[in-house]
Amino acid sequence: MHRATTLLYALSLASVWTFAACSDDDAKRTLPGTSSATSTSGSGGTGATSGSGGQGGDGASGGGSGTGGAGGQDLCGNGAIDATEDCEGADLGGKSCQDIGYSNPAGLTCSDTCHFDFSDCAATCDGVLKEPGEECDGDTISLETCIDFGYSTPGSLGCGPTCHYDWSGCVPTCDGTVVEPGEECDGAAPPGKPCLPDCTLKFPLVINEIFYDRTGVDTGAFIELRGEPGLDLAGYSLHFVDGASGVEYAAPLDLAGTVGVSGYFVIAQDGTLPIPVDAGSVIDGRADLQDGPDNLVLSFGAEGVDAIGYGAFAAADTFVGETLPAPGVVPPADPAAPQVALARVLDGEDTNDNGADFVAQAPTPGATN
Repeated sequence: MHRATTLLYALSLASVWTFAACSDDDAKRTLPGTSSATSTSGSGGTGATSGSGGQGGDGASGGGSGTGGAGGQDLCGNGAIDATEDCEGADLGGKSCQDIGYSNPAGLTCSDTCHFDFSDCAATCDGVLKEPGEECDGDTISLETCIDFGYSTPGSLGCGPTCHYDWSGCVPTCDGTVVEPGEECDGAAPPGKPCLPDCTLKFPLVINEIFYDRTGVDTGAFIELRGEPGLDLAGYSLHFVDGASGVEYAAPLDLAGTVGVSGYFVIAQDGTLPIPVDAGSVIDGRADLQDGPDNLVLSFGAEGVDAIGYGAFAAADTFVGETLPAPGVVPPADPAAPQVALARVLDGEDTNDNGADFVAQAPTPGATN
């Protein structure tokens, strides 16, 4: 090779070497997480709870070591009551159960999360202070009177030995203004249940038995009512509704007198019917009801109290009984055979379904079905 050619070749190799060296150095500057060749120290990272050191530089002078970042810290248990804490261990910050209304300071503790635990604070019922869980304490009854608990007058609300109210000094007045504790009614009452002078409700009156058709000519027909013994029947009435037309086929029968001591009241067609002496009774020809399908309605004032529809009602007929009609009665062919009435069984029980409540049986006027 000629000398000039050798020199040119050497210069060309040097240029290639220099370019390769520069390219390698540029690649180092672009690696993630590293510093350039001229860096002399690394920078620290920041951690959520504790920092990790930064990566040292990879230069001629060598990389320095990074410093960890500071993270969050749980302060409960560090021995001091911090801004977000109520207490710390045995340190309650001068607080006690008295701070929430108890007489006895003992019982307040500090939870594992450095917040107050009041579960061991207890009422003492000592006649000094009305504490949490007490209705009253001694003469301390706040501002409550019997009026606050539904009575018409203040009365004398007391405090019992267990720090609960003593109601014995609260007495209902039965004055027709408001239904007070211990009263079933006061003045006004639900339909069909008149309010007695002692503010108790009268026992509901029901149609208990009807005997309306016997073999041959009707005699001794009756309507039996069941109610509270001594119940005043003033205000009650019976209505006779024709099943075919839906209108009353007889004038309403306004009742009077009282239910007998046995709990029965009998409306008899005539004087041929034997009625027990302990049952109330009256004679009225309207007790001989139509043979059906028809209806008998018991009302108090304008309000319906009870009703029975009996017989086989056609689609076009008017049924004003309860749920389903009671069965019709077919008298026996033999006049000497036992006659048949419709009676409520169980006696006096009303499920508001005539079909379920009434059965055909021998008549028992003024006596248990």
